[in-house]
Amino acid sequence: MVNEKVCGSCGFYDLEKVASEKGSAIGICRFSPPKPSADDKGALWPIVNATDWCGKFISLK
Repeated sequence: MVNEKVCGSCGFYDLEKVASEKGSAIGICRFSPPKPSADDKGALWPIVNATDWCGKFISLK
């Protein structure tokens, strides 16, 4: 997956914040600022799967 342009190999991907809670390859995208939550009790970073992708990829290298 390191050579693929997917979330898991992106410089904006933060695996530790969610993976430890969910036990899988789910992380947080740190590209954009957090968005207000649906219940208006705070703000959340987008939660993404390591195999997801978007057009904002930046290499870890």
